[in-house]
Order: sequence, then structure tokens, then C-alpha cells
Amino acid sequence: MYKLDIDREQFWNGCMLAAIAHAIMTAHYPDFSFEQSWDGINYNVQDGAGTRGTITFHDDVIVGAFRNEQSGRLISSDLTRTVQKNLTNAPSAVHEVAIAETLQYLLDDVDGQTMPLITTLFYGVNDDFISNDNIEDLFEHGAKIIQTQLLGYTDEAIKRWQDYYEMSQEQSDLVLSVFHRKRQNPETEIRLTQEEANLIGLENADGIEECRESLEELGVILPM
Repeated sequence: MYKLDIDREQFWNGCMLAAIAHAIMTAHYPDFSFEQSWDGINYNVQDGAGTRGTITFHDDVIVGAFRNEQSGRLISSDLTRTVQKNLTNAPSAVHEVAIAETLQYLLDDVDGQTMPLITTLFYGVNDDFISNDNIEDLFEHGAKIIQTQLLGYTDEAIKRWQDYYEMSQEQSDLVLSVFHRKRQNPETEIRLTQEEANLIGLENADGIEECRESLEELGVILPM
């Protein structure tokens, strides 16, 4: 087992920053709306190239599970034991969260049987993060998809999202404004003003409804 150098708050910040950037810029890139989503306590991410993952934020427990279709682990004839192996020695609370939440987003058909199909997994209880894989193997087998999210709310992470979505300064400022409000009051609904909505550039956007839906997943409401 490996102890991972992951900071819980930094990780949540990174996932939330990524999701807000994605939700706002989906207005201009609706074809990429599938890449990130939130469903309750579950953050889902995929890259369209065969890698996907789900991270569950449940009170003191975080579980992240990933599937990389290019991973050699998927050729194993013993796929039914993959989840069991990755959760060996995990506390019961981790098992419960993984089975009830995280792994439900990674189900697939294996020889006619529906089961979670993953290539790597990590979990955290309070501030202790553990995996069967070291960080290099985690990235190789799927977790590279959250490499920027692991940076948290940092200048480097912000710049990566700015570059990825080719944000204007106004769009970047809006992303950070929404992020700070969400960080201060995670459970409070945020209603954007018309002036803020205009910063997104909706008048030139093809993905207004995708943007609205992605923001609503985060408790952020666009004006009608």
C-alpha cells in the first residue's frame, strides 16, 4: 500500500475549480460537455479517449476510481477481483462509499455480468490517502485525468484551464468569482446576475442549455 501526498481541501478546490471552468465554457464547447459533471457528491470526469473516473466526496471519506481502456490491466482474466484487490484493507466506511456511490458510475458488462470495471483506485479518510498504486502507476492506469485537479486552486491550475478553454480575461474572472463564492458557501445556491451571464458570451454560444445544465449541477443558476 502507498500513502499519497494529497491534500483533501486542495483536491476538492481543484475539482470544483475545474468543474466551474468546464460548466461556464461548455457554452462555447458543447461537444465537450461530457467531459465533466457533478451528481450530488460525485464528480465525474472523462477525456473521450478511453479514460474516465469518478471521485466521491462523502463527509470524511473520499474515493476515486478510474478506468483506462488502454491499461494492460483490462486484459486480465480476473477482472472480477479488481475492485476487491483495490479495496483490500480499506476501512468499512470506504467500502460502503465505494460500492454505494463511486463504482456505480463505472459499471460495465463482463461476460454478461454487470460489474464495476476499474484499473486503479485510491481513497482518503480525513487527510490520509491510500492506494495499491504509487502515484506514477495511478496516473498510468487512469488517474492522470485528474492531474490538474490535484493541483487545487493554484496559479498553475488556473492557467491550465485558461489555456485549455482559451478563456478571455472576463471569463476567467467570472470562473474565479463563482469559485470563491462556492468555496465559502458550498451548499448555498448561487444566482448569476445578467451582467455576469453576459461575461460568458452567451450571445455567441451554441451550448447555452449545456452551460445552464452544467452550472445547475453545481448549484449555480443562470438568469432566464
